Amino acid sequence: MQPSAQTSFARSARAMGILLAVLAMVAMQPAMACQVPVFRYAMWRWPSNAYRVIVFHRGALTTQQHAWADQLKTLCQRDDRPANATYEAVDLTEDDTTTAIWKALKLDDSMLPAVVVLYPGAERLESVPTSEWTGLHAAWSGKLSANSAAIVGDSPLRKQIAKNLVRGTAADFVLVKSGDADKNQKAEAQLRQQLAKCQNELQMPEGDPTIPWPENLRALKINFGVKVLAADDPAETMFLSMMLGTEPGVEKKLAAGSPLIIVLYGRGRALAPYPGDDADASEITASACQLMTGACSCEIKEMNPGIDLLMAVDWEADLQANAEKLDSATEPSTQPASPSLAQTTAAGSIQPAATRPSVDESSEASLARHSFKRNLLWITGAAVLAVLAWSIYCFSRRHRD
Repeated sequence: MQPSAQTSFARSARAMGILLAVLAMVAMQPAMACQVPVFRYAMWRWPSNAYRVIVFHRGALTTQQHAWADQLKTLCQRDDRPANATYEAVDLTEDDTTTAIWKALKLDDSMLPAVVVLYPGAERLESVPTSEWTGLHAAWSGKLSANSAAIVGDSPLRKQIAKNLVRGTAADFVLVKSGDADKNQKAEAQLRQQLAKCQNELQMPEGDPTIPWPENLRALKINFGVKVLAADDPAETMFLSMMLGTEPGVEKKLAAGSPLIIVLYGRGRALAPYPGDDADASEITASACQLMTGACSCEIKEMNPGIDLLMAVDWEADLQANAEKLDSATEPSTQPASPSLAQTTAAGSIQPAATRPSVDESSEASLARHSFKRNLLWITGAAVLAVLAWSIYCFSRRHRD
């Protein structure tokens, strides 16, 4: 074979290879796409990331302080409704790597004994040089007291948000009021108007009956909730501290009179706060609504926006109870019960037909159409691959001859 022929063949082979890969991706993409809305996929499949709760003290704790610290430990380790957090106690008289966290936070020793709550990811702090701890700050910190466990683990707003999200609210929008009453009123009216528009215009994906969601998206409709919170609400200091610490500069905007909007979805996963009086606020709200109700384009939690709240919620138990409630309300009593979350997870993405939860006739028809289209795509893709492979083989033989 002449050099020119070799070059020509190599280029042709590369071009065919690229075309082959593109066609394969196009053929497979519809079959691979997740047709479950993001807000429900996040609820069922994304466990909450863990915060790090540390009780810093210098010297021995008193008997009463021990009792308060044990309440925090129980909050993080109990079997019933545990908080998504780990617990540890650190004596600052003992010089170790963890004591460096107290120094890096630059908190006053007058707080001791103190409770410090660090954002998810802080479990890796000791494994990196302290020179890389620039900007380290706590999600919340305060003096150890009888109220520490209650402040860290729960609040009225977090309870209500968890209940709404389990029941199927696509997202809760929390409007944090500033000191400017006029801006607060305008921001709330604008937010409610935009959410009403999105509820009427947006449509959820059809879902995939082959995926064994215990609720199988039954009785779910697009619904967005609105919660209004005063910035000085003493019951929500932990919530506000967690949220305002996720976005540099927003606390100053709130102090300057701009109300803030925080979007929560999944298991209390929060998007970065944004000013409710900003010119782009409605556009940001609409984008968030589209994100929550659209088909799950990336099933990897860490590649999706947001940070989890610290909440004491037994998500699996609450989800199962809600699914069973939907079963009793929408299906005859003769229908089999929904599988548990553990059974769902163990079954993987696809469940055998013999154990698949029952669906109504429209769902069966949708499943048949889905299966036919998917099989047709696979057959077409396989045929294209076979033709291209044969063409490459014939082309190479012709040049060798």
